[in-house]
Amino acid sequence: MNGIERESSLPREKYLEDAYFTPQQMSSLMEQFMRIRIMRPETILEVGLGNGMLAAMLRQIGIKVTTVDVNPNLEPDIVSDIKSLPLKLTSKFDIVVCCEVLEHIRFDEFEENIRIFKSLSNNLFLTLPFDAKHFGFAGILRLPKKGTREIGFWWRTKITKKIPSEHFWEIGHSLETSKKNIKAIITKFYPSVEVTHFKMNPYHTCFLCQG
Repeated sequence: MNGIERESSLPREKYLEDAYFTPQQMSSLMEQFMRIRIMRPETILEVGLGNGMLAAMLRQIGIKVTTVDVNPNLEPDIVSDIKSLPLKLTSKFDIVVCCEVLEHIRFDEFEENIRIFKSLSNNLFLTLPFDAKHFGFAGILRLPKKGTREIGFWWRTKITKKIPSEHFWEIGHSLETSKKNIKAIITKFYPSVEVTHFKMNPYHTCFLCQG
């Protein structure tokens, strides 16, 4: 079974399991929301609806979000795989948002997926998981007259972890999927690519792409 076949048949309840509501997962959700919010988009195409929390939060602050997923059980606005999107959409968006999705698709399709995203928007907010074990700590620091700040000090080891069975690849899983190579592929379409890690959850790597 390929990634699309598996993802398109999952029940909605799968995305409401406890694993999606750990402190680490929720911190990633909040980072996604805050980073997208400060970009002040009016329209967003979210590829990969998941449990729908990110789309709901963005809509709550007045952003028009169009959701896409291969899984009709999630009730997205558009049921489609990525390669079919150009045939189903007639307008561009301020940002394409794609969080923790592309690792569910074989890596040999990665470049084509990025090309399609570029045809739909000059801005891409992309997150991917990193195949490494991290050690460290994170929290919130409060300083006089400075307010509160999230802090995270993490050491990424060369020890790889077991990739979940539903993932075909993760960053650093091979030379082909190294962070350097992934960034090189993205910059073919988006000249400006900023790569950061979520302070509270270093497993997730964020690519802010503009072009």
